[in-house]
Amino acid sequence: MTEPIRLALCGDILHFQRDPGWDDDGGDAARFEPDGWLLVEDGRVQAVRAADQPPDARWTRHDWRGHLILPGFIDTHVHAPQLDVIGSYGAQLLDWLQRYTFPAEARYADPEQSRRGAERFLHALLAHGTTAALVYATVHKTSSEALFATGQALGMRLVTGKVLMDRNCPDDLRDDVAQAERDCVDLIDRWHGVDRLAYAVTPRFAATSSRAQLSMAARLLDAYRDRAGGLYMQTHVAESRDEVRWVAELFPESRSYLDVYAAHGLLGARSVLAHGIWLDDADRALLREAGRRSPSVPRPTCSSAAACSTGPGRAPPGCAWRRPATWAAAPACAPCAPWPTATRCLRCRASACRPGRACTPPRWARRRRLDWRTRSGTSRPERWPTSSSGAGPTAPCSSAGRTWHAACMSACSRG
Repeated sequence: MTEPIRLALCGDILHFQRDPGWDDDGGDAARFEPDGWLLVEDGRVQAVRAADQPPDARWTRHDWRGHLILPGFIDTHVHAPQLDVIGSYGAQLLDWLQRYTFPAEARYADPEQSRRGAERFLHALLAHGTTAALVYATVHKTSSEALFATGQALGMRLVTGKVLMDRNCPDDLRDDVAQAERDCVDLIDRWHGVDRLAYAVTPRFAATSSRAQLSMAARLLDAYRDRAGGLYMQTHVAESRDEVRWVAELFPESRSYLDVYAAHGLLGARSVLAHGIWLDDADRALLREAGRRSPSVPRPTCSSAAACSTGPGRAPPGCAWRRPATWAAAPACAPCAPWPTATRCLRCRASACRPGRACTPPRWARRRRLDWRTRSGTSRPERWPTSSSGAGPTAPCSSAGRTWHAACMSACSRG
């Protein structure tokens, strides 16, 4: 029998026993072990121990003291080919797509460009602590193939799929319903449920898919509903007012932008709609009913944030998004956002929760100084609740079957 590979990482370990949400009583959710031990056997976390409980000689020790060790970040909305256009002028959405995004994506018709782009993009995610992501490829089948192959080699939790666009887009990015369906079926059969990979049916947004293509996407979701928990569905909704008006013109029979997806059978427990800025109460009720998870993402630049980014759980009191279902933060500055940049990005989005009204962090978060100073050489978080000496194995990262990548964030080093 092969001897298991046992690793023991020593450093400042931050993890959560449960979702702290936005309640005032969430302080016991966070655990901080200064100079603690993270024990990993064959790639899976077995325990978190206090500094005075070192592992025995069976474990290979790695000294990361002075660094913060935490669960890998999860990015719920990111475009792989847009790594090439980071820093482009922040025009309005539709203009930005035509000027920057579509030309960048057209280059991914070349398999070699897709391979290089996937490797560069996923290594950038890992370099900044993101170990799981819901990723947009391009309309080209080869783009999704490259992401799946590279993600598998890196051991990442990766959900992606071929983008669907059969109208209102450049000719070199336009597909057709029949060929798109064949490409999706081939990719699903080869990659969905393999290792830590999953397939996401990906109509870019309602304006670039015909009714026939949206219906085809729904057929795929139904056909594979019993395989590996079912497929994911990712798209965009209500990011800008011009976009909302355009979709209303294209789908006059629908009550709202979101209703376009509902009418075509695309809302379900594994559907992820990005942005969701211009939604009304009826839309939010529909999201709750569908059991939705919607990443709240601002427009392409952090400075133009317009949505409340609360992270998993409920929105804070007084927030414009207080009544949606489940929301997940997705840094628009990813994938090239080190931890200090990411925290600044999330703060700027929280302050944009309502015009003139900032979202106040929960009392427990303010009490425990969650806003690490945004400079290298930062000190440890102050007044974190420290687990007792025997609490390590009870942490969620030690539960059976749970994979928890450790990200050692040098940007948070004590010096």
